[in-house]
Amino acid sequence: MTYPFPVVAQSSVLARRWADSAPLRAQQWGLITSAQLQRLGVNGSSQLLLRRRGLLVSVARGVMREPRPPADDLLAVAQLAWVSAAPGSAPEERLSAARPDYVVTAYTALALHGLAAPPVETLPLLAVTGRFQHRQTATYAIVPRRAELSWDDVAVLDGLPVFTPAAAIRDVAAHGGARFGDDLADYFTTIAGAAADRPDQAAIDAAIAATGIRLDAPSPSSPLPPLLARKWADTAALRTAQWGLITSVQLQQQGVTRSDHVKLRDAGLVVPVANGVMREADRPGEGALAAAQLAWVAAVRDSTPAQRLSAPRPDCVVTGTTALAIHGLGQPGQGLPQLAITKAPKNGGRTTTTARYLGRSTALSWDDVDIVDGLPVFTPAAAIRDLGQDSRGRLVDDLAGYFADIAIAAANHPDRDAIVAAIAACGARLRTVVCDARAVLDRVYRTAGVSDDLLAATIWGGQWQRRFTADRVQHIVATALSVAVDTIAGRAGDDLSTALVYLLERNGQARKCVVADCEWWAVEQDRCSAHAIQRRRERVLADPSGVDSSTTATPRRSGHGWWGHIDDDGETIACHECGERFRALTRTHLETHDLTAREYKQRHGIEQRIGLVSTEVRERQQHQVATNSRYSERFRRNPNAPRLTDLPSALLEDQSR
Repeated sequence: MTYPFPVVAQSSVLARRWADSAPLRAQQWGLITSAQLQRLGVNGSSQLLLRRRGLLVSVARGVMREPRPPADDLLAVAQLAWVSAAPGSAPEERLSAARPDYVVTAYTALALHGLAAPPVETLPLLAVTGRFQHRQTATYAIVPRRAELSWDDVAVLDGLPVFTPAAAIRDVAAHGGARFGDDLADYFTTIAGAAADRPDQAAIDAAIAATGIRLDAPSPSSPLPPLLARKWADTAALRTAQWGLITSVQLQQQGVTRSDHVKLRDAGLVVPVANGVMREADRPGEGALAAAQLAWVAAVRDSTPAQRLSAPRPDCVVTGTTALAIHGLGQPGQGLPQLAITKAPKNGGRTTTTARYLGRSTALSWDDVDIVDGLPVFTPAAAIRDLGQDSRGRLVDDLAGYFADIAIAAANHPDRDAIVAAIAACGARLRTVVCDARAVLDRVYRTAGVSDDLLAATIWGGQWQRRFTADRVQHIVATALSVAVDTIAGRAGDDLSTALVYLLERNGQARKCVVADCEWWAVEQDRCSAHAIQRRRERVLADPSGVDSSTTATPRRSGHGWWGHIDDDGETIACHECGERFRALTRTHLETHDLTAREYKQRHGIEQRIGLVSTEVRERQQHQVATNSRYSERFRRNPNAPRLTDLPSALLEDQSR
């Protein structure tokens, strides 16, 4: 059996399960949730593979859509809201239940019935049975009902449960009247006129009459009262600094009450754009920059931009794909703008109606921030590092391809070197299922004109399989990207083919340890990690209190030994405090001198990463780890040579006793 999509080349089992989900996707207008895919046996890594193959596109948290042309109409938005409200259930289960779980209501339902457009910009409204307060998510807003929902008040439009106009009007009066009371007279007048020829006109008129709102009430006058006009004028500087945005808390600080907010909206001066945030009616609000500005203002609503930008540390900064899009290096990607905050990082971050917050374990610093039109935005390198923390590909489906496009776009950028270094650092440490450094190099070098045969022999071939250390991979990727980006920008130096081969060959940047008969790659000062540690153990440091001179400084004594040196004869080491020799300086012995291991090393100038054991004990411990099947793979950087040389037979016999 064959399947007409590219995923079959990867896994026929996944292809069958994808085909099994076709009826569910058809019932949900091309939408499907992560929980529903899990029920069909498609795990998280397989879902990531489906997105990277272009079969699914993320549209909300835990919700994906087939890659069809996006529909911006209200019906498509309401369908997405209804699916995301109960991600673990199928439509037939929900529509066949004794009572509805979620039903489209209020302004959204009346607009779907073609009676009137919503009077305010709001998320799709869903009715649910419960006593909890009105709350919002990224895709819908909840309208709680104390009474149980009933199918008698529901009309199913294209498989979507929507309240009848009469039931939706009752919800508007119950939950929207207190907030938009001055708007409801004109709104209900429009509905009554649009329902003139409908079969349920009598029910609609009765529902409007039950609200007690007079349809012939005069509309409010547009000019503001003198006192409110003065207060509104006092906020001009704040609105200018916030790109025409202002929050309810900031208005209240200026003495503008909630009833005054309604007057400002009725006068056409402001338009609600988020919960507690309004924008001047004549200001445009489109694009990645405008969305990031709204997210930044909504994040801290009780402070002014001057207070936030003059603080010792930033409270939140635009980061991730949003920051890179503002810098002109890439697309903003799907979903909400991304803001970095100082908080313990969580898997996937925290999402509100205006932004996705990415936690940082370290405090934010102004050193990594650029001010773009008054908005704090992370530098490209810092934004790339934040994307590198996304180890599951939640922010960008194809992170390797995204980084490759960023590197190409940064060819003539002033921060090109920092951007390339940040990309190399992310590609060197991330899992290959999320971001493979070879995939980044492959796309960049193809753009630069390198042949497929050379890429197959170097990046994808055996030369890369030597398993360089993470530091060496970072150096190789950064150098290779710099050479390719220079060629793309027209600053070609060496031939790309020669440079790529030289970076990966044994006699190039990846050098072997200088110690004779050592087959390991050098990671520090031309030595492998084992011989670098041995060199640090054997060297004697100069007197730190000596006067600088042109001659070589003289080492000094430290207790019964030399400063910074471990007196190791191969079998025992000497204690600097008492001069006695032991196979290892244990905690029990150091306690006799009222010292810990850290304090002992600080007192005598020994590096903290050097163990207080003899060479015999250290080699035996390394041998035990290297021969342990549980840990040996971790140390096999060179598959053609062992990690350690065989221990002497005398030690092996002593170990077997």
